[in-house]
Amino acid sequence: MTVSITRREELPDLPFRRYRKLPNPVTAVQLTALEDVSNPFAVGSYHGKPGDWRIVYGTRPDGSIDTAICDGDIFARTYEHLDGDQYRKKATVVIEASQLDTPLDIVTLEGPSHGEPGDWLLLGIDGEPYFNSDAFFTANYLPAE
Repeated sequence: MTVSITRREELPDLPFRRYRKLPNPVTAVQLTALEDVSNPFAVGSYHGKPGDWRIVYGTRPDGSIDTAICDGDIFARTYEHLDGDQYRKKATVVIEASQLDTPLDIVTLEGPSHGEPGDWLLLGIDGEPYFNSDAFFTANYLPAE
């Protein structure tokens, strides 16, 4: 059975606003083989395929590495190369986001995901949904207006 990606029209009616990511550098490597990464929002783990990118945002407050997977096409359209394995989101990229007030389960491009009240639901450049913690979102995003 194929699981479809949750789209905006399938999501609850939330007060989405437009945001821009601060130009913080990340470490990113393009995958050459299948890879699973641990992420606090993943139900199990996120699944990457060859051509996708593994992004390391830094270290979480608990000391674990903050890692995610990004679709190869989306990565190419949203990130710019700095040097070596360092990249940052392009300044022109605007996403939509809304803070959750109830738990929510979605299916991201990388697999099933679960968000809790206080987490942020983001919609990427193609409307693809994913979650960020409040701490990460407020430290890394500003209103686009």
